[in-house]
Amino acid sequence: MILFIYGVNSKTIPKEKILSLVSDYEEIFRLFTIEFERLKNDFKGLGASVISTCQRFEILIALSGLDGGEEKESAAAIRQRLAKYFKSILRKHEINFKSGDFFYSASEHALKHLFGVVCGFESEDIGEIQVLGQVKDSYKRSCEASLVCGAINKIYGEALKCAIKVRNKVPVFTDRNKIRNNLLKMLHERIGDENISGKRALIIGGGGAGRLAEALRLPGIKVRLVKNPSSLKKEIFKDYDILIFDAADIDFRVNASDLSRYNKSQIVVDMSISRNVSVESAALENIELITIENLISSNWKEGENLKKRSENKNFYECAENIVKQSAGEAFECLEFEFGNGRAMDLMKEIAASIEKEFARSARAIEDGKDLKILEGLKRALIKKIPSLIKRRYMKKLMY
Repeated sequence: MILFIYGVNSKTIPKEKILSLVSDYEEIFRLFTIEFERLKNDFKGLGASVISTCQRFEILIALSGLDGGEEKESAAAIRQRLAKYFKSILRKHEINFKSGDFFYSASEHALKHLFGVVCGFESEDIGEIQVLGQVKDSYKRSCEASLVCGAINKIYGEALKCAIKVRNKVPVFTDRNKIRNNLLKMLHERIGDENISGKRALIIGGGGAGRLAEALRLPGIKVRLVKNPSSLKKEIFKDYDILIFDAADIDFRVNASDLSRYNKSQIVVDMSISRNVSVESAALENIELITIENLISSNWKEGENLKKRSENKNFYECAENIVKQSAGEAFECLEFEFGNGRAMDLMKEIAASIEKEFARSARAIEDGKDLKILEGLKRALIKKIPSLIKRRYMKKLMY
C-alpha cells in the first residue's frame, strides 16, 4: 500500500512564507484538484487529502491494490508529480526554495506525523486544540472535491480517536471536570440562577456526556442525551434552549443555517475538539456560541501566564506515547484492510450480502422510524466487517 505525506511546513520554509501561501488557499487548492484529476487518470483508486493549517500545506496520499514493484514505481511517480505542483505554487508566490525544502513522510511515520498535527504537537503551543478544526476543514473540502478514498476516511477517523485519547488521558491537555464546571458556571451567569430551572438542554455525544447530563439536571435543567449523531434530525433543535455538541465524528457538522431557521434565542456549546459547530454560527443574532476554547481558557486565573505545554515533560511523553501507539495500530489495520487483496475482496462480498439482505427486509417495513433504525444497524454491521475479518484471519495464522 502506498501511503505518504508530501508538502511544505514551517520546518522546511519560513513560517511567514507558509502564511502567505495558505492565505491563497482557494487558488492553490483549486490547482491541486486539477493535478489530482490527472493523477487519478494514471493511478486508479488514488485518494488524497489536503492538510492545511497556518503552519503547513501538505498532501496525504493513499493508493492500494498494487504489487511490490509496481507500488514502488507508482509512489516515486506520484511524488515526482507532487514536487512539480509544489514548485509551481511556490514560484507563483515568489517563495524561494531548495530541492530539500519539501517535507516527506511515509507509511507508519506519515500517520504519526498527521496524528501529531491533529493533537497539536506541531503547533507553537504544543497541545493546542484549534489546529484540529483547521485540519477538519481541509479534510471536508477534500471530501467535497471527491479527492478522498476509503483509506483516507479511515485515517482521519483514527486521527480523531487519537486526539480524543490525548484529551481524555492527559489532564494538563483538557480537564473534563474543570470544563464541565466552567460550563455550568457560564450557564448560570447567562441564564440566571432564578431562571435556569425548567430550561431544556440537548446533548449530542458520548464519552463524558452522561456525567455532564447529571450535572445539568441538578439545577433543574431538563436534559435529553443523544449518543449517536447520525440518528439525529436537526429539526428538533428548535425544541431546546441549550444545545451542547461533543460528537466524536469528524463528519458531523452543524451549520449556521441549521441554527438560524427558527430564529429562537439559544445557547449553543461546542465541546468537540474537532469543531461540531461552524464558526459562522457565532455571528447569528439568536445564537450565543460557547466553544471548547472558551471553556479551557477559563481554567486559568486572571493575569496568569499559560506556560507552553511543551515545558511539561510528563504531558509531552505521555501524549507522544499515545500518538505513537495509535499510529502503529492504525497502520497495521490499514495494511490489513487495504493492502491485503483477498481480505479486501472478502469484505466487499460480505458488505454486498448485508446490503442485499437489508434491502429485502426494508421492503416489508412501512414505518419510516423503523427504516431509519434498520439503516443504522446496517451501517454498524458493515463498519464492523474489517475488524471481524482481521480477527478470524489472525486466528487462522496462529493455528
